[in-house]
Amino acid sequence: MRKPKRLGRKVFVPGLLLAWMLLASHSTVLALDPSLEVGQYAHTSWTARDGYSLGAVFAMAQTPDGYLWLGGEYGLFRFDGVSFTQWQPPAGRQLPDKPYSLLVTRDGTLWIGTFAGLASWGGGKLTQYPELNGKFVTSLLEDREGTVWAGILGGSPGTPTGRLCSVRSGGVQCYGEDGAFGSFVWSMSEDGTGVLWASAESGLWRWKPGPPKRYEMPGVRLGNLSHADDGRLLIGVSSAGLRQVAGDKVEPYPIHSPTNRDALLPDREVDSNKLLCDRDGGLWIGTHGRGLIHVRNGRTDVLTKADGLSGDISCSLFEDREGNVWYASSRGLDRFRELPVTTISAKQGLSSDATKSVLAAADGSVWVATHDGLNRWKDGQFTVFRKASGLPDDEARSLFQDYRGRIWVSTNHGLAYFENGKFVAVGGVPNEEVYSITGDEAGNLWLSGNKGLSHLLDGRLVERFPWSALGRQQQAKVILSDRGGLWLSFWTDGGVLYFKDGQVRASYTAAEGLGKGHVPGLLLDRDGAVWAATEEGGLSRIKDGRVTTLTSRNGLPCDTIHWASEDDDGALWLYTACGLVRMVRGELDAWVADPQRRVETTVWDAGDGVILRAISPAYYNPPVAKSADGKLWFMPGESVQVVDPRHLPVNRIPPPVYVEQVTADGQTYDAAQGLRLPAGVHDLLFDFTALSLVAPENVPFRVKLEGQDKDWRELVNQHHVHYTNLPPGNYRFRVTAANNSGVWNEEGALLDFSIDPAFYQTTWFRVLCALTFLALLWAAYRLRVRQLEQRERKFREAIETMPAMAFITKPDGYRTFVNRRWLDYTGLGVEQAVGLGWQAAVHPEDLERVRDRWRASLATGEPLELELRFRRAADGQYRWFLTRAVPLRDKGGKIVKWYGVTTDIEDRKRAEEERERLRRLEDELKHTNRLNMLGELTSSIAHEINQPLAAAITSAGACLRWLERDRPEVERARETVRRIEDDGRRAAEIITRLKSFYRKDTSPRREAVSVNELVGEMLVLLRGEADRHSVALRTELAAELPAVWGDRVQLQQVLMNLMLNAVEAMSETGGELTVRTRGGDGGVLVSVSDTGVGLPAGKTEQIFDAFYTTKGAGTGMGLAISRTIIESHGGRLWAEANNGRGASFHFTLPTPINDIPNATS
Repeated sequence: MRKPKRLGRKVFVPGLLLAWMLLASHSTVLALDPSLEVGQYAHTSWTARDGYSLGAVFAMAQTPDGYLWLGGEYGLFRFDGVSFTQWQPPAGRQLPDKPYSLLVTRDGTLWIGTFAGLASWGGGKLTQYPELNGKFVTSLLEDREGTVWAGILGGSPGTPTGRLCSVRSGGVQCYGEDGAFGSFVWSMSEDGTGVLWASAESGLWRWKPGPPKRYEMPGVRLGNLSHADDGRLLIGVSSAGLRQVAGDKVEPYPIHSPTNRDALLPDREVDSNKLLCDRDGGLWIGTHGRGLIHVRNGRTDVLTKADGLSGDISCSLFEDREGNVWYASSRGLDRFRELPVTTISAKQGLSSDATKSVLAAADGSVWVATHDGLNRWKDGQFTVFRKASGLPDDEARSLFQDYRGRIWVSTNHGLAYFENGKFVAVGGVPNEEVYSITGDEAGNLWLSGNKGLSHLLDGRLVERFPWSALGRQQQAKVILSDRGGLWLSFWTDGGVLYFKDGQVRASYTAAEGLGKGHVPGLLLDRDGAVWAATEEGGLSRIKDGRVTTLTSRNGLPCDTIHWASEDDDGALWLYTACGLVRMVRGELDAWVADPQRRVETTVWDAGDGVILRAISPAYYNPPVAKSADGKLWFMPGESVQVVDPRHLPVNRIPPPVYVEQVTADGQTYDAAQGLRLPAGVHDLLFDFTALSLVAPENVPFRVKLEGQDKDWRELVNQHHVHYTNLPPGNYRFRVTAANNSGVWNEEGALLDFSIDPAFYQTTWFRVLCALTFLALLWAAYRLRVRQLEQRERKFREAIETMPAMAFITKPDGYRTFVNRRWLDYTGLGVEQAVGLGWQAAVHPEDLERVRDRWRASLATGEPLELELRFRRAADGQYRWFLTRAVPLRDKGGKIVKWYGVTTDIEDRKRAEEERERLRRLEDELKHTNRLNMLGELTSSIAHEINQPLAAAITSAGACLRWLERDRPEVERARETVRRIEDDGRRAAEIITRLKSFYRKDTSPRREAVSVNELVGEMLVLLRGEADRHSVALRTELAAELPAVWGDRVQLQQVLMNLMLNAVEAMSETGGELTVRTRGGDGGVLVSVSDTGVGLPAGKTEQIFDAFYTTKGAGTGMGLAISRTIIESHGGRLWAEANNGRGASFHFTLPTPINDIPNATS
């Protein structure tokens, strides 16, 4: 098979002969709905712009496998609805010439009439009929007896060479040697009684049964024959209209004008070239240059190239088994199919396509409000009413029929009703845009306008409610009368209200479960439930105050609903953003009983003729109406659409499914059963098709490669599937498909195939590989064993020579191994060391503790770490060891062994003891240093204590005097007592600080310490000493200084040491001592500055050495101890000479504030 291409050879046909060729016909038994105009069918066209390159197609036929065959000037093609494939005859065979006529007989054989002979293709065999070689086969027909008839054009016009030939059981018999037919037999048709008719140059022939009879038709050229639904024979006549056989006469067949039903279309404008009478009585006439004519129910429609037809010169007409009508022109191919949803527009007489609302009246008429007039559809025709007919304005908007049958209509300039054939304007109504009208049998009429709700009675305004009275800022777009009240839905704010007797009785919003968004549609169903169509949240049902909402989660195709309506069978119809949706009553009832269940829906979308709208076009009401015949009329915003729920076109023919070819690594193979593919195939492509010609672009497929796919794969409009890296073996590829109505061909098509294995994929190769693998595995095993043995030897050597004692125990602690170093150290033999014998080497004072710790680890599985003493066999001394042991667990977490090592830590223990002794010595030095400083401050401290005590004694004497007077001065005495209390507290505070400073350190006590508070405490203690030496104390303390983590006494000692040194440096001259604090860089900086004698030149670091002093009586330990304290706190202490006199000592303290619990400044 290959794609079509233009052939270099031209076919020569005389001009008159070509004209006769274009008169050929084909008739079928299926058809489209004749009640529709041709412009209302779905029309698809293939032209050169779409890549169509078949040229003129003279004949079409459909074989039982579903393929459409097209024969024309470039050969014979097969069409599956998606792609055209040129047919190639078997090797060494070919057709006599280019096809001109095609026929599929009841046994499925394809008969091919060509410009130079006849052939048939069936059962994979091409048969030719030499009796007709060189003959132009113009037409083919199979009669009810199974005989195939062929019409023959024999030569130039006027020569007696036309023949009518029959083919039966392989034999050919021709008639017309007497020249009775003239130069050609052009077309044939068999009527319902078995009469065979033929059109020839000499006239119309009634050939059989009985003796042949000729009907002379002088002066005209006969073309195609066809039979109407009432059995009448129709005869196409070139440039002379259409003829019919009535009784025993041939007479004109009248065709009404497409623009005037009372006039007939002139014969010259018919110029019938091809004829097709479909099953339902529609007549299709392909013309020679005037397009396609469609006649049904006395109405004529003409479709030309200007209307989208591929071309105006017809070459063939055909109707397939699914009801599609195919029209081939000289420039392309067209398909017409019936749509479930019909569109009525200005082409069908609507006054304007800008539609507003639609209403079905009680008399069976349908009213359509448009931008340019009010239309009434009655008996298939529109009557248009405008301002000249009595309407207040040409633009009609909302519609309503009251209980008296009056049709109410709102316009751009007022309200009116239609009664007794005329419009009556209604005055006294607010001048506003009216979106919806409703009423009841009591004569109440309600209008929903942009400013409020109006209540009319007998045509007079009786009540007016602004929207604010209903608690709304925006207008209602839909109102329904129910039980003396109104249901109202809103757009901008959303929600639904029930309004009665001037009050809102119920309100439903998203908070109550109503779908989100504005509500463009309301429906009151036969059960009294209200259905609210929402723009964002699906369809909500309100019944007895309860709201349930149906959404896409429950099976709706989408959640944007424009309106809802009921048909005569109780099914619910929805107009949504994704199409027209139907839910049958049983599905609705089941969902109402269980709102969580999914519903089954049927959806019609754009491919079915539905005009889709993302936003609701229902601006005025009603947007949908059910006419008396049960049809649903609705307006999509442009034109009007109609669907007949009881007469929906259903395609019940499951599509034949075929696997067409398989492509393996770029090589194409015919899809034959038992296909064997070569070894090493990596990429596999299956091409398949389903023969449904209604909507082939939307055919859904299910494919499954058994042995590879676990589940069916679903595809839409994809005619191939790809697999990669399939292993060798036997496979079955299956594919099924459905038509446009969802009817599945469950049997589908299957292809059994196999992929040969490469040599490395064969059984013997696998066995050889397995044996080789086993041999390699054995060799690897032996190699691994040797490696493990070597590693074990090396491991044992390492264990035996390691500078530690190693051991292994069972899960219960029973030792199974000790290394050589253990044995050498303890002097125990292997038999003595294993088991529990190792305990004999443990110091008696440690043994019980070791046993307890070891038993605890065995019980919990926690690693063991402890220090103990072992006896050394060489000298009987006990040395300290650190023992560590860890468990070895299996995959399940169970302990299988314990591994341990014991390391000598005797030297470390001695070092620790020495370090502890030095620490105690250091603490003694620190304490001695503090005592020395206190000794130096004895006189100052005594002065500091005596001063508040003396003041207290003086105040006590004064208090006694105030109280001993004749009239005791209580207030003055009370004030004196307060001073005594303050002096006593001051003396007690000094003593408390001295006690804490005198404390001897046993271990550092770290806490959150405020540096500024420490400075204050030292100032209190040293103020007397400073005054004695004429030293002024000054502080520069940073506010909000963070706390530090430290030992308060040790930090006090550092501050006192630095400050006393500063005072002593100024003891001869006096001066100023300044203490500064500052925060930053993650710590606190403290500076103590004086104006004394300064630092020894070049000695800024040496002064911190132990026993270094510049004093006559000093120990030289103060600064060394201070630096040690600061460094133990993580800080730094250093000294600097001032620019002028004196020196400054600085130290830093880190502030790890996150580690300080409840630290405060």
